[in-house]
Amino acid sequence: MRKAFTFLFCFMILLYGWLGYNFIVNQELSFDQSKGELSDIAEEVIAIPLETHNNCQLEQIQLIKRDKEHIFLISNQQLFHFNSSGKFIGQITTLSNQTSKGIDVIDYVIDPVHACLIVIGEEKKVHYYDYDGQLLAQRTLPQELSWQTFGQIAYHDHHLWVTINQTKKNHNQDAIMEQWLYKFDLNFREVEK
Repeated sequence: MRKAFTFLFCFMILLYGWLGYNFIVNQELSFDQSKGELSDIAEEVIAIPLETHNNCQLEQIQLIKRDKEHIFLISNQQLFHFNSSGKFIGQITTLSNQTSKGIDVIDYVIDPVHACLIVIGEEKKVHYYDYDGQLLAQRTLPQELSWQTFGQIAYHDHHLWVTINQTKKNHNQDAIMEQWLYKFDLNFREVEK
């Protein structure tokens, strides 16, 4: 009985080993998820031609976001506003009367509850705009976090979720990059998780 069990056990190990080997050799295992069909994530796609003119020259478009009939995007580190049919509404981040330099936008989020744009600019400044481009408030990011750079920012459930990259040194004095996720209220006060 013991010999039969040992024989059966060895036979099963060899069988599963052979099947596993054939599966790996004959299958192309691809973990690249960067490819796919647009129909995998959207039921309908609508092309919206954006209106441009002398006051609205678009290049290097990135971070396109939408709130109902409002479309926002960054071009040349400036934030622009369009309606859902592509009509140019205005440039949100423009040169102010107080300074000769505009805000170079790093990232932004839409607060749909308050119809507000929260814009992260250079020099660790946060700017709050309404959809018409009126500056509502300006704050400096909290210094106690000692972050070096923003990763990304997102709005969810009345809170801001921010990834922050920090560089530290290990025991060998090698630089190590860490990425941390923080939860803030809309005034950038850290919220307990």
